[in-house]
Amino acid sequence: MFGVDRAEVWVRVDADVELIALGIQKKFPGVASSGKKDKTGSYSYTFKIEQENINQIKVKDKIYCRKVGVDFSYPRGIRKTNLYPLDDEVEKLLVEEKIVQVVREITLEQEVDRKNFIYSLLEICIQEEIKGFYKYNNLINFFYKALIRKFNNPLMEQSQFNNYDQVTDRFYQTGFTFLGERGWKIRLYSKLHEHNKKHKEKEKSALLRLEHQLTTNRINNIFKTTKIAELPLEVLKEEISKKIGLLLFELLKDEISRSEMILEKHLKNFNSRDLKGLIKDLQEWILDEKIIGYIIQQNSSKSDRQKGRYRAMVKESLEESQTRASPRRDNFNNLERLELFINKFLLVKCEVKAKYTEHLTFRLLKT
Repeated sequence: MFGVDRAEVWVRVDADVELIALGIQKKFPGVASSGKKDKTGSYSYTFKIEQENINQIKVKDKIYCRKVGVDFSYPRGIRKTNLYPLDDEVEKLLVEEKIVQVVREITLEQEVDRKNFIYSLLEICIQEEIKGFYKYNNLINFFYKALIRKFNNPLMEQSQFNNYDQVTDRFYQTGFTFLGERGWKIRLYSKLHEHNKKHKEKEKSALLRLEHQLTTNRINNIFKTTKIAELPLEVLKEEISKKIGLLLFELLKDEISRSEMILEKHLKNFNSRDLKGLIKDLQEWILDEKIIGYIIQQNSSKSDRQKGRYRAMVKESLEESQTRASPRRDNFNNLERLELFINKFLLVKCEVKAKYTEHLTFRLLKT
């Protein structure tokens, strides 16, 4: 599912700030407001709305014009919650027209038009229902490390999140946020956990969401425009795939390759008596049992039967690790999850293959 969630849009108006403030108070009685003056002497006011799908409205009093900004949720313009992103073009247009109408009402300017609105912030979301969030623990860790290695800046914002399960008495990962570059924040997280913390009516499923929060310069850099009328969902998806998806795909692929080299180095001329212990020590660099199985196959000169015994030892060690590990994880079937993640979340058409006798390969498919 590809769609949009939160956005902030701006438009120039002619109305005086006092008139706009009265219009906001009339439409949304009792809302709180705050104002400040910037270095240029311009004033800006923020009105916290928190009604329907509007979070807040901002008004900027510039020397030559006034600007009105609306921070809102696309999904809550159609539904009660934002559990799922808005993924329908007609509904996207309807929500935007509602925002246009709100600005017309508070400014008394009927000539305000959707074609003049621009994005200053846009959250683009890719979301899929999965069988169990903890099963993606290894993949999420690899993706996070890939981002750290590419955008290694101690000043960059980055946070990982965990939760606790009383039944299993273990922690499990629920995602992370990462500020990759200026104007681009990445969130990969369990949408259901976030939703259930905020709502009394609990949902039961596992929803993995990848979110790209983009601000003005980044939006313009990727799409060559910030005008909302020029950015339908189809355009957003195509450009995100080309400008962001392919980059993240290469970073993730490089991180997996790096882990393979580390595993090969530590398992070169391994002693069979130490094998199970080695596997436990190397858990951090093991994405999937098939990858480590291939390395064992290549690094041993023993008979195929003996190699089979080694792989059985590896499997047993990985099963023990995932049974006891905290955060919870799954060391098996991650290559299938990797293929799904690349295709569905990174929007890159790719086939992932690996066997005990064949090295892990990524084959890009024609779109």
